[in-house]
Amino acid sequence: MSESSKILNVSDYEVDLSSTGESPSSSDEVELWSGLFGVVNGGVIPLIGLCGFVLNGLGVATLLHMGINSSSMAYMLILSIGDIISGFVDSILTVGISYWKRDLYTISGLSCKILKWLNYSTTFSTQFVLVLFTFDRLLAVTYPLKYRLLKHNFKYPVISCSAAWVSMHILTSGNLYVFDLSGDGRSCGQSDDISQLGGVIYFHYTATLLYCAIPASLLFIFNIVILVQMRKNASNFKKEGRESAITKILLIVSFAYMIFTAVNIIPVYISLFYLEPKLDDNGEWMTQLYSSLFQLAELPATMNVSFNFVFYILGSKIFRKEFVSMLRKNCFCLKSDDVTNNSAAVSSRNK
Repeated sequence: MSESSKILNVSDYEVDLSSTGESPSSSDEVELWSGLFGVVNGGVIPLIGLCGFVLNGLGVATLLHMGINSSSMAYMLILSIGDIISGFVDSILTVGISYWKRDLYTISGLSCKILKWLNYSTTFSTQFVLVLFTFDRLLAVTYPLKYRLLKHNFKYPVISCSAAWVSMHILTSGNLYVFDLSGDGRSCGQSDDISQLGGVIYFHYTATLLYCAIPASLLFIFNIVILVQMRKNASNFKKEGRESAITKILLIVSFAYMIFTAVNIIPVYISLFYLEPKLDDNGEWMTQLYSSLFQLAELPATMNVSFNFVFYILGSKIFRKEFVSMLRKNCFCLKSDDVTNNSAAVSSRNK
């Protein structure tokens, strides 16, 4: 889920048409918007999350089939597992199930606090694992001789990623205080005990600093250094080796993350700092625009943790071959085709 709905609950700004005096045409427009929101919340986001769950699962299976024989492969495996966890919490658990079955946020004040905490911590953890993975690749291309000492040290990625997960859970534990159930029990948002200034400060601490500025800045700097090193040693990266393939995949995933994050956070800032102050003065259409931008922000946030496997396939011939090899090894239908093809080949050779 994007930082928009984590910081504020869009439902806080829904308007009762019976008390607004809106015209029938405005009422029809609101119903249309509500229907579109329902399709996105109840269908599109959970479907993307489910696809991401399957795709990341295929990524884990392919990596295990290839064999985890380097620290970079370990980072890829941990990143894929983290994306499965984050995608499940964000898109399936707290959006899909909450829409179709029961709003899990509003079960109790404790569920509101814990789910907000999990939303933040799992999302931020996967982002910083990507930063660590990128730093690992930076070391590999910048100091290749020294990197050999780390390449087969599997404690190094496990310990560093565990530290990232623990750190993000600690750094986002403020959610247990900042968020609470509203007085009517219908929404989970900023607690009444938090001042407006305190809410703004906490928003910038989490969304601006932890979610955007730190990981995006580090990824941008690391990737620029990697690209410079690749240009200096172009002949080494033209080889179809596993290490060069991992580096190319990482660059695609990193830049995709930065694009998705930008597309995610820009509508949030427009909504919170430009539209929100005008909600009371511009009627229902402004409220709908505000809600629409929040809803728009959900899609790239969900896609951010769902499609890394697609980037692996598109960015690496080696990964594609290993994926096909895994399918041939484990899929019964493909096994049958292989047996038939092998038999036909043997028969043709005998003739």
